[in-house]
Amino acid sequence: MSRAHHREAAFLKEAILYDDTAERHKLEQRITHIERDARCVGRAVWLMVLLTAVGISGLCYCAVFLADFPQNMEQFSTRLVVKIFGALGLGSLISLLAFMCLGLAYGRELNLRRAECRGLIAKLLESRLGKPASRPLRRLETGLPAEPGQEPQTRRKGQAGDASGEIFLTRINQ
Repeated sequence: MSRAHHREAAFLKEAILYDDTAERHKLEQRITHIERDARCVGRAVWLMVLLTAVGISGLCYCAVFLADFPQNMEQFSTRLVVKIFGALGLGSLISLLAFMCLGLAYGRELNLRRAECRGLIAKLLESRLGKPASRPLRRLETGLPAEPGQEPQTRRKGQAGDASGEIFLTRINQ
């Protein structure tokens, strides 16, 4: 998780503490559980990177420094040490890919829970402070809704997106 996401998650966790409902407790538990699992998967990814490096290093060592270097690939691949390093490297590489996919899935799930958390905070602020005096901001270029319950806007045919990737915000005129 990047530093900005970590700061945002910490802020959201602090902000939802002002709400004392079962929904908040359930959301907080799910976020904590997902973060713990994501950290565990991150550690597994680093372990698989290390094991892949050990396997590749072992294969390179065997290829370069064996005393009786085999003349062809068939003789080289029949040695037990080479088989062990090959299996270690290949197995850890496959596991690395699987753990990376799992990490992406946890990241998406965490983003969904953060969006739920923002919605809960918005409801809490609205219940305590009332409706906002000014109009909400709308995201023009992405077509994303300004409020959680709204449908996203679809692009019109022939309308180009912003090449720089910036999101322009404007006040909704009613």
